[in-house]
Amino acid sequence: MRFLNPVGVTDHGDQMSVMLIKFCMGLAVFWITVMSLLSAPILTGITVFILLALIIAMWLHHLSMHFIAKMVWLLSGCVFMFVTKQLIPDFGGMNFLLLAVTGIPFLTFQRPSERTLSYFLGTVPMLIWWVSHLGDHSFLGPNELATDTTSAIIAPTTITVSFLLIMMQMIYFTSIFRKYEDELREEAHKSEIANKAKSAFLANMSHEIRTPMNGIIGMSELLYQEPLADQNKRKVSSIVNSARALLRIIDDILDLSKIEAGKMSVEETETSIAEITESVALEMSAEALSKHCRMELHFDHSITGSGLTDPARVRQILINLLSNAIKFSDGTVENPAKIIVTLRGEAGGFIHLSIKDEGVGIAEDDLARLFRPFQQAEQHNSRKYGGTGLGLSIVRKLTELMDGEVWAKSTLGEGSEFFVRLPFKPNAPTPISFDPIANEVFVFADNQTMRTVLEPNKSAPVLSKIEQFERIDALSGSLEATSKTPFVVVSVGDMDSNSIVIQKLSQANPKTKFICITTSIEDRQGLINETTYVVYRFPVLQSELLRAFHVLSGYAPQEEPTDETQLISHNITTNKILVAEDNDINRMVIGAQLEKLGYDVTFAEDGLIGLEKWEAGEFAALLVDGQMPNMDGYQMVKELRKRERANHAHKRSVVIGVTANALRGDDQICFDAGMDDYLAKPVALETLQAKLEEWIKPSLQ
Repeated sequence: MRFLNPVGVTDHGDQMSVMLIKFCMGLAVFWITVMSLLSAPILTGITVFILLALIIAMWLHHLSMHFIAKMVWLLSGCVFMFVTKQLIPDFGGMNFLLLAVTGIPFLTFQRPSERTLSYFLGTVPMLIWWVSHLGDHSFLGPNELATDTTSAIIAPTTITVSFLLIMMQMIYFTSIFRKYEDELREEAHKSEIANKAKSAFLANMSHEIRTPMNGIIGMSELLYQEPLADQNKRKVSSIVNSARALLRIIDDILDLSKIEAGKMSVEETETSIAEITESVALEMSAEALSKHCRMELHFDHSITGSGLTDPARVRQILINLLSNAIKFSDGTVENPAKIIVTLRGEAGGFIHLSIKDEGVGIAEDDLARLFRPFQQAEQHNSRKYGGTGLGLSIVRKLTELMDGEVWAKSTLGEGSEFFVRLPFKPNAPTPISFDPIANEVFVFADNQTMRTVLEPNKSAPVLSKIEQFERIDALSGSLEATSKTPFVVVSVGDMDSNSIVIQKLSQANPKTKFICITTSIEDRQGLINETTYVVYRFPVLQSELLRAFHVLSGYAPQEEPTDETQLISHNITTNKILVAEDNDINRMVIGAQLEKLGYDVTFAEDGLIGLEKWEAGEFAALLVDGQMPNMDGYQMVKELRKRERANHAHKRSVVIGVTANALRGDDQICFDAGMDDYLAKPVALETLQAKLEEWIKPSLQ
């Protein structure tokens, strides 16, 4: 009969229902035969009833009325179990059967909408047992089967059926478990393959995008340094700025993708968060000035020592937060906006960083979604200020990756303040040699400098014992009276204004040393003569103040006075640079940059040619791309180091990796290959110059 094999049954519960109906139909036929032979009319009748219910249920399944079919035979089964429990003695094995059928509702009702019903029907066998136990088999009269018959025939039968049902359920649940386990294992394997593919894709995208960007930015920077009309210079500057903005967006997208793929890790090294903060502030000071923003750094000197953290991640957090503060702050020449960066320690081994701006602010309702990807506080802000809304999301994910936290508070129209707490246990700061007590420190500065620079940084030892003067004649008297070497911090404007004060105070005491804080970025900085050291006002770096005191007091190497008109001197025995690079545009860019810096350039199109030219010539340094045909840069450098070790006549060459792969870990790949340093494309002219001087000058002086 076709209804015994119904079509269209796709749900696991429906499939189990059909299988159990067939099994129970066979048992019903056997049970009717046994009960008829034992002359048990009620038990025979109830079994005929359940057999008819099973046949109806099978027909309903054939009609795709699966829910009704299951209800018909399971409810009929409950009636059957109740009657047989009442009419068979307790030792007839019915208790085992009640336990065995408890799982059947869970096997048959597997749709989400049926789960509540499965829980209810699963309790019915227990209720049947309790009714029988409390009623003592009295609801339907006396037992229909004799004790010896029950013991000899019924008990073995019901126990066998119970075991068969339990085994069936165990096999089914085990197979389901193994099926899902295999599926999970397969999905995990697919996910791992997908993550590897995603990482490879990100690395490739980074390389493919950065290669043309290197040409755009590099050539634009070189063109900007050519003699051009002002209008053309502005156009070239726009190209450079736009390209760098695009590169930042690309980096944000790649970073977020890598974080979400779980491929970004924390690598702790001994470093100083205070130094990183100063470095980032210095890097972004030009951008801040272009928006008429003035940065101030307020550090607790006790946390300026080094400790274990991930410097790359801390730098990334700072850059994103400071970029936001600058972007949303609109100062003017007359009324510049202020950005305050504060760094202090917290109990429990944490460091607390805050960045406060006077920008547009954020509405209270927008703070909750501020750290979500692609979100900005106001959609019109996205159009007005630009950006993808990824920066703060990256900050949150990075702080969480470092077991820290980030949050913000803001008032619309007044500004915002972002807070970051990171685990960090700094060592004690390096002891300073300068003694502010043995060398008196005076201050002649405007109130704003005192309030925003000197007072917030008074934890620095050189500023712990300072005496402020508002009148030159009063300070001159103190300088004349002191027997110690006096140091005067002067901050009354740019160096033209400061020089007038210095001239008057030098007459009072020619031994006076001056640390000048200038408000003009155009003024020369550093040691400008034997008694005067100049630092820039926005921002004043605590480390630079310490250095100024040390240099002027003789505790740090006495620098040569800076002369901005002096050409850079390359103290090298050869000015030849070998560049291994397969891309025509990149060779053109880096070649033009190196020629601009005064180097003689030799090119190699792949690693094999690079090795040949290295063997044949003498070079001050090698700049090597990572990905090249025939032999890549990593293999080239490994082979180069191998030949150096084998031939002691070769002195160790300076090798700097220059690659368009800028993802986390690419620098380590360069170092593992034997390279000395690493540059990510696109390479700015100033960055290239600084890197070459760092490696070439010390080794060849």
